[in-house]
Amino acid sequence: VSEVGNLSSAEREARSLIARAKAVQERQPKEALALADRAAALFPDGPKQRLWREAQVVRCNNIAYDRPAAAVPVAEAVVRASRAARDSRNLAAGMTCEGYARGMLGQTTEAALLHEEAVVLAERAGDPEVLADALALRGESRHYHGRYDDAIADLDRAYRINTEIGLAAGQRYTLNAIANVYSDPNVGEYDKAISYYRQLLDADQKAGDRAGMATAIFNMAGALEQKGELAAALREYERALEIDRARGDAASVAEEERAIGIVMTKQGRPAEALPWINRSLAHFLRTRDIEGQARVRLSRSNTYLSMGDNAAALGDLEFAGTHFEQQGNDRYMARVHELRAQAFAASGQWQRAYEASLDHPMRKSETGGKIAAPVFSYFYKKYLEIHPEITRNFTMPENVYTA
Repeated sequence: VSEVGNLSSAEREARSLIARAKAVQERQPKEALALADRAAALFPDGPKQRLWREAQVVRCNNIAYDRPAAAVPVAEAVVRASRAARDSRNLAAGMTCEGYARGMLGQTTEAALLHEEAVVLAERAGDPEVLADALALRGESRHYHGRYDDAIADLDRAYRINTEIGLAAGQRYTLNAIANVYSDPNVGEYDKAISYYRQLLDADQKAGDRAGMATAIFNMAGALEQKGELAAALREYERALEIDRARGDAASVAEEERAIGIVMTKQGRPAEALPWINRSLAHFLRTRDIEGQARVRLSRSNTYLSMGDNAAALGDLEFAGTHFEQQGNDRYMARVHELRAQAFAASGQWQRAYEASLDHPMRKSETGGKIAAPVFSYFYKKYLEIHPEITRNFTMPENVYTA
């Protein structure tokens, strides 16, 4: 007798609903979530049922991007139930989703640990789809933590598995993640990244995936921005914005508006940039997304600095710093302290600028000279702009060695 023949009617219906949810989750996440909800509701015993746990994984995957805080308890429930049932497959899948959600919340250390364990469990479970997902997310986590070779190895393997089992969506996801590694400023292979993004864009166009197209274009714009090709980057961000506006994706539109404002600020057009960034912030205020508000206000602080409004910049940095410190997000805190130091220095508050540099989370082991020199350099440059009459060439004292 086949396995399907041994299934109850509830189990057969749940399998069908889960399969349908997975098929539509990329383009219709709300419908996928509703289908997964229906599948989970078929089991009164809940966590004790394997298909309940599988349905909860689908639910988690469909809410983790937009609502990571809401996804965490869903994932935790799957993890608890799967541990109790010794269900390695759903334990790995639940940990992968929880790691993704925690990463979105800035809890990167916790996320990294979850992704490492998820890969081990997925290997043990022997489910290629779950393993591909676990490897892809661990690859992205390793990228975040600067383990670039390890990240590429994970992502290459995930891409190969997705290709072998015919998961086109997984192939596109990992291709995008590989391109993101090459686009990282610490890797700096921007032309290679752009080549991958174009390959990804072609795949998304063939699949009719307009959300994927917008993402590929947005990321390609980011690579161009890192290369310093700001006019080209701005054009691509505007292309992505046009697609997402037509799709009615307000969250993506807000990210694109923020990116456009950042590029305009880099172009020396902060007054034009500010309305774009303010529109982005308005979305996150409407949706009560504190994480989004913090990211936008961090970006806006740099625009205010470029406009010479140091007080407004410091206000935004206070908000962003409070949030990112609570989240333990060192990467964002590094930027907060960098901009606070610039704002204090530009205001002539040398001591506070120095103290802000000492707070830099990436520099805790460094000594004063290495920290203070960039702050003084920035302040002195601004001071000379205000007082060009100040002497710039100094007489070399006697007995000082010169190379």
